Amino acid sequence: LTALFLQSGEKIINGEGRVVLGDSIQTGQVSLRPAESALRFSFEFADSIKISHSWISSFPEAQEMFIAGRLGMYLGFASEYEEMKNKNPHLALGVAHLPILNGQKATYGSLFAPSVPLASRNYMASWQFIKFLTGKETSKLYSDLKKSASPRRDLFASYQGEPARSVFAESNLSLVSWPNPDPIKTNTIFEELIENMALKKDTMRGLLEKAANQLREIKK
Repeated sequence: LTALFLQSGEKIINGEGRVVLGDSIQTGQVSLRPAESALRFSFEFADSIKISHSWISSFPEAQEMFIAGRLGMYLGFASEYEEMKNKNPHLALGVAHLPILNGQKATYGSLFAPSVPLASRNYMASWQFIKFLTGKETSKLYSDLKKSASPRRDLFASYQGEPARSVFAESNLSLVSWPNPDPIKTNTIFEELIENMALKKDTMRGLLEKAANQLREIKK
């Protein structure tokens, strides 16, 4: 859902730190609500009257179904790839780029960045160690160990011969992030948003307003 939001032009939280989920944006003479467009598209898979209906709440988790060979496509993170292969070595598993909505190339992912406290007694030494960790050789060694792809552009060419990792590397170029105040809590908010939409507990705009208010509570 987050990827759909970002591909549709929804900022969720803007550069000034203000929650804008569900707000309208002006495109020329037209006023659009990108979050509603993304949520509507996502909801159609749970709407029993739609031809695209393919999900009900009683289904097992998507990854579980995919590993068991009961699901044709699974959207997930590159970090899940090796784990899924290990759980079912007989699964014919291929990798492709995240489908693009409305021509906006954007992929959602998680980023982790090392930092050093200003009060550190070994401030300079710590930054030197971080420089070593993120250097070309160390980054390649770590990504090889994890069967993933380094975000360093100067390593992209080294993955071209590998079907899965070449996709992971290229996807790094379209990675879009947003200032997520608490990933665990926001994940719960979005899960609740999807479930409430599927159960038709409120209007689409009402559910987005509720989610936006929950995000504002986290930021207080």
